[in-house]
Amino acid sequence: MKRISLITLLFFVLCQAKAQVSSVSPYSEPINISYNRFSLKEALAVEQAISSKDISDSYQTRLKREDYSNKKKYPLAPAKAFLRLESPWFANRVEYYYDSRDSSVRAIVYEWNDLKENAIKNDKDIAVKLAAFQEKFDLLAQHITFQLGMPGFLNLESRRQVTIYKDEKKWIDQEEMNVSLSIVVNKDMGFSQIKLVVYKD
Repeated sequence: MKRISLITLLFFVLCQAKAQVSSVSPYSEPINISYNRFSLKEALAVEQAISSKDISDSYQTRLKREDYSNKKKYPLAPAKAFLRLESPWFANRVEYYYDSRDSSVRAIVYEWNDLKENAIKNDKDIAVKLAAFQEKFDLLAQHITFQLGMPGFLNLESRRQVTIYKDEKKWIDQEEMNVSLSIVVNKDMGFSQIKLVVYKD
């Protein structure tokens, strides 16, 4: 597995999203940071630079054990949560879970949902939206694989040609970056959601 810092992967996500972002939330050019340590202060600076909306006070964050087991029992403070708008389809919620002792970020959760402003009028609109989510998922998977190598875990329910499924890929290494990427799709309801979890113990 190739070595990569938490902040390097964070900035990759920003780069990947840049081409899809509307004027509501303009992304600045990523900053190259060569060291591995990633603090809450740096995370807040990133969100401020791209004009994200701070929703920490209005949103009750939750970190599932399946996303981050926190084996070393870090004392995690209540997460800082932000909303990024990526036109035309995505509302990306980002949560930073950090150590209450030194404010070092231990886990980042990204969740892409449909923009509430989108008016789905017919089956064609649904198909276009679902295709956009699938393309987003595939691009994320390709770039993470480029950085970290092939995933160590695959669960691709979509291969069964069902209308409701969850596809999941994980890159796991106890001493390196741990990444979980999943997409949930309900074709009957026109629903899709992408989740990306990044952590390094």
